[in-house]
Amino acid sequence: MLSAPLAIRCPRCGYLPASATVICLQCGRDPLEADSIIAKENQVSMASRIGIFFIGVFLLVLFVAGCASVQPAPDVPYQLKPAANESLVMVMPALGVQIYECRARKDGGYEWAFVAPEADLYDGHGVRIGHHGAGPHWESLDGSRVVGAAKERADAPSAGSIPWLLLAAKSVGREGSLSKVTSVQRLHTAGGVAPADGCSSAAAGKQARVGYTADYYFYVQQGAGLPDSAD
Repeated sequence: MLSAPLAIRCPRCGYLPASATVICLQCGRDPLEADSIIAKENQVSMASRIGIFFIGVFLLVLFVAGCASVQPAPDVPYQLKPAANESLVMVMPALGVQIYECRARKDGGYEWAFVAPEADLYDGHGVRIGHHGAGPHWESLDGSRVVGAAKERADAPSAGSIPWLLLAAKSVGREGSLSKVTSVQRLHTAGGVAPADGCSSAAAGKQARVGYTADYYFYVQQGAGLPDSAD
């Protein structure tokens, strides 16, 4: 004698019928089909949780990278290091030109004489935030401005690039991101050297604009406080 099929508790709504049934009398679903659907939902839910976890980790990495404090360049020659009581507050990559003019030398010859730099300054996201020009000076878009005087120099590691420099700086503008800066390093230069030829009596007074890039590192005295809009 065959035994009656056992009743199955519906995995979706939990209803247990008095006898076996194809359709759950409570929710109207096939208990076996409902069990399969729930298993699939659990798989999707787990996949979603894993995806959310990795997205969260990725965003955390981006957040930490964006908040990481700016660090001094590790490859700076000893003579270009700032004073022990100065701290690095920002780095501005520069893109521009070094300007030279063909002038007569005292010995009767001619040479390309340096005139001034002319470059735009950028933040770490590639947004233009200032200008570098004659003086030399560095001016932020907030109106703060410093002028520099060279203290030390070192040959650039790459041939055909202008030297690396350490400059003393003083504020000559309004309060802002550069107003507390006391030292500037010019590092990681590429290009910018004077032309090797083309300067003669016929070219006297002619200017040459030679493209270059560099990183400018700005330091303030410890305890002076951070610049108002340092990035």
